[in-house]
Amino acid sequence: MSGHIEIFADSLVAGGIRHAFGVTGSGVSLKLIGALTERGVTYHATQTEAAAALMAGAAGWDGTLRAMSVVIKGPGFANALPGLIANRYERRPMVSVSEAYAEDAPQGARHKRLNHNVLTGEACLVHASVSDDGPTLGELITAAQGAPIAGPVHFDLMPNPGKGLRRAQPVPAAPRQGVSPDVLDRMKASRRPALVLGQDARHLMTEDALKGLRIPIATTAAGKGLVDETSAFAAGIVSGEKGRCAPEVTSLAQADLILAIGVSNDEMIAAGALPAPLILADLGDPALREGFGEVAAFAARIEDVTQLLEDLRARDWGADAIASRRRSVEGLFDAEGTSLGAAITALQGLLPPGTVAIPDTGFHCTVTETLWQARTPAQALGASRSRYMGIAIPTAIGRAIADPGRPVLCVFGEGGLAPHFFELSLAVRLRLPILFLYARDRRYGSVAAFAPEAGFVADAIGFDNCRAAQMAASLGCRASRANTVQTMQDALAPLLTGGFGKSGPIFLQYDLDPETYAKAAKELR
Repeated sequence: MSGHIEIFADSLVAGGIRHAFGVTGSGVSLKLIGALTERGVTYHATQTEAAAALMAGAAGWDGTLRAMSVVIKGPGFANALPGLIANRYERRPMVSVSEAYAEDAPQGARHKRLNHNVLTGEACLVHASVSDDGPTLGELITAAQGAPIAGPVHFDLMPNPGKGLRRAQPVPAAPRQGVSPDVLDRMKASRRPALVLGQDARHLMTEDALKGLRIPIATTAAGKGLVDETSAFAAGIVSGEKGRCAPEVTSLAQADLILAIGVSNDEMIAAGALPAPLILADLGDPALREGFGEVAAFAARIEDVTQLLEDLRARDWGADAIASRRRSVEGLFDAEGTSLGAAITALQGLLPPGTVAIPDTGFHCTVTETLWQARTPAQALGASRSRYMGIAIPTAIGRAIADPGRPVLCVFGEGGLAPHFFELSLAVRLRLPILFLYARDRRYGSVAAFAPEAGFVADAIGFDNCRAAQMAASLGCRASRANTVQTMQDALAPLLTGGFGKSGPIFLQYDLDPETYAKAAKELR
């Protein structure tokens, strides 16, 4: 196997791998780590296999492959699956590698034996193994960075040649067609058009496509930052949920036509009809259009979208409606500054420009996605498709490692604290510029909101990590507690001395009143 390991390591480095995360065994995975470090790849030992996969995926935040995970066979690989599945949902490229039995190994070899082929069928875009028939790793790396559907790919390290590449069945590319006369006529007749941008809009718009537009522009959470959210025409995040401050019931409800660019139903919490006739310009996958009601949909080209946006430049409306919505959002947070929304708003001013916000999933995610103003996609990275509870801490660490110098705000609640808490030790060891903000309401807030109707058991929705800050401090993290904006600022002042990130990560426990917190979050969207 040693010859394969050397070739494999060379190919990984040539393919762009600069960081590796994992939980190694004593066999070929350890030999691979040694070969990679000899070639300049930095290896980071993680506490769990899932965290290794999530960190590697976060390193590919912009669709560029930079990192991999390395684990052992069987249970080790099974432990990595949650991270791999999250990366597939979020379209984050990474290479997963595990030890594995040879495909012709006798049935008597049962120790930690597991059928990796079956498991990777849903978790990874492509699965491959060592093969003497030719290089398969290059195909694997190409698949990981496939646009627009990037994601995890898996390679089994076997002690003898396997059967080569097994590729998931690709979705046939839809033919791209020009804009129909009917769509053009509807666009020209519209007096109050609005835009909704999904993640795939980045493949359908030029860099300056939105310049000069003066109409409401909303995004999905996955598309956050595609419009500068400090703009007077940034209408907020659409999710399919319809609280009183949601764009779907505020500015978009006043539109007479909505042009959705690159929006797919897997970006929505609840895909449904938008509040105006919808034209959907996308990449042409019919399955991703389902749930939006009656739409005029077509597989768009960049030139098609450019033409449609050009037709909208003469319109000017919506700024007042958006300003009114923002005042309503601000009104949800108490004047004393005890709310998480007030804290997020204050942190936007306290943290350096360019900070990326990485929320977990839950009410704190709703608040952060709404209040944090991203000027570019680089300033937001969350569980926008997977809504994976526990994703934030390893994602923040992986992003900070692969994007050095980028400050990170990592926001999570009870559910996001527990799964990967001890990964904080890696952030401490590397002195990463991360503010870990633990929004403590002593329960799964977004689940508890439905508890009265469900006849709930209290232990199913709540637990109290009241000593989380002390636990973080025991790992070497600078830690403090707060329950108002003022006490937060007082707590952070000495920790930010010399500049954010100069002395490593900060852990801030922010104590919230659960009922007030839930009421505000439920009305945001």
